[in-house]
Amino acid sequence: MDRNHNVPGTRLLPADPHLWKRRKDAMLQESYEMDDTARRVVLEAVREICIARDWQLIAAHIRTKHAHLVVYTEAHPDIAIGTCKAFATKALRAVGLSGPNRKHWSHGGSCVALRTGRAVSTAVHYVIEKQGEPMAVFCAGRA
Repeated sequence: MDRNHNVPGTRLLPADPHLWKRRKDAMLQESYEMDDTARRVVLEAVREICIARDWQLIAAHIRTKHAHLVVYTEAHPDIAIGTCKAFATKALRAVGLSGPNRKHWSHGGSCVALRTGRAVSTAVHYVIEKQGEPMAVFCAGRA
């Protein structure tokens, strides 16, 4: 996935084993894997920061090694992504699921501007229904 290939519902880029190896070799720690408890802590942290910042969390699916969010906000995407990551990290540390020097997230994140109601619906469907077995999931308007 790159900035030119990140639209929900479109074909993914073919796997690039050389890029994968370079990124793996650059890692200073093993990737952080979230169990069910950690996923729920991250989901609750994201919900809380969205409320605190008056952002509308539309959908979220916290997976073992990453998170998918659909958020309506006027904030710059880099600020929104960084804020959610920071708040989730703080929450994991507060409940003892992570040490003070543990890295949890990769740098940056993929962000797509959703300019139509259909685009939002497609993104929500992708986040909720197309990630495999449901883990820690939130969808506005669903019980």
